[in-house]
Amino acid sequence: MGITVFPHNVFADELETGAVFYEDVNFVGSSTYYEDMEPYASYIIDSTKFKSAEVGKKSQVWIWYTTPPLPIGYKYPDLTWDFNQPDFVDQLEGYKSYFMHVEPMEPKQLLSVRLLNEQADDSTDCLSIKVRDVDDPDGEPIISCVGEGYQIVGSLLQQDIDEGNQLQADIYHPYPPTEEFVQLVGFFTPSNSPDGDVIVDFEIPDPNDESDICWEKGEELDPEYGHTFDFKVVDPSQIGDLGECNNFPISLIGDQAQEISANPTSKIKYEDEEKEYCKEKQETQLDYQRQSCTINSEGKGRIYARIKNEGRNEEMLNFDTLVEYCVSGGVTGSGLRVGTDSYIALDCDPVEQDYKISLSLPTLYSDIKVLWFGLDK
Repeated sequence: MGITVFPHNVFADELETGAVFYEDVNFVGSSTYYEDMEPYASYIIDSTKFKSAEVGKKSQVWIWYTTPPLPIGYKYPDLTWDFNQPDFVDQLEGYKSYFMHVEPMEPKQLLSVRLLNEQADDSTDCLSIKVRDVDDPDGEPIISCVGEGYQIVGSLLQQDIDEGNQLQADIYHPYPPTEEFVQLVGFFTPSNSPDGDVIVDFEIPDPNDESDICWEKGEELDPEYGHTFDFKVVDPSQIGDLGECNNFPISLIGDQAQEISANPTSKIKYEDEEKEYCKEKQETQLDYQRQSCTINSEGKGRIYARIKNEGRNEEMLNFDTLVEYCVSGGVTGSGLRVGTDSYIALDCDPVEQDYKISLSLPTLYSDIKVLWFGLDK
């Protein structure tokens, strides 16, 4: 099996912003460059003047068949282009002229990736990624290599965000492909958060057993690259069920190895116990990677806790050994169901025993915060 991939022709000339319109198809002939415009600006263009356009990777072009509203808003364009248009003649058929506006992309609309190799210092290692959005199914892939930093691989139209449209990402590693290359299919899923921010999640629903690539999402929106994702070359044991990086150590070396060899069970046991317990007076996060924690009641005469759902979806929580008089909030069922931005309160007096809290059906969108403290006996 083989595959041929080429440099991304959408951004081949590294046009950062604005748009270049050409008088012939396939970016040939005399051209005119239009920079990003103010909200009240647009051009009236004869529909026979241009036939193709290159769009900057941080810009988008809005087209109206009739006079646009002022100020110009994203919900009103008849056409939106966030990628190159090698031949747009058919899209304007029947119209003598059109109104054109070039709008800068906001960071919240950009998707960027970089490749990191945690197995070796190999600057020649590369992968290819093609983000297939609903309007650009046939674009060519971006090539991302170790040491190159983040590269913009795609963009989100406001409609994608509002409707939660998934953008498929076809990934091949290594690049150029060898006899041992692996193909992965992932999905970027955007959404609006209650506070007005844009959230982008990623998953690889069916990871390849032969893959050594996992992914990790950046913590904050980057002002230049938008939503950032790290693809890492790791030991396959560090890859989660949805392709995410588990970040568990594969091996310990140096002083750590000597420490464990002197007492091979004590350190591992301590780490397991530390991971198991919910930390007192600190928030403990339960999510896809850490799915449970236990409130340690030793020496406590009374326990208070708040368990809040800060994730995107309703969650079902299971409580081992918890008695009903302790709990307020939630909806009973096979466990306790907690809606988004809702919480369960615990007030246990007397304290019966340790209380274990578990996610019943954890997903990548799970985010439960456990905060508790106890009164000593």
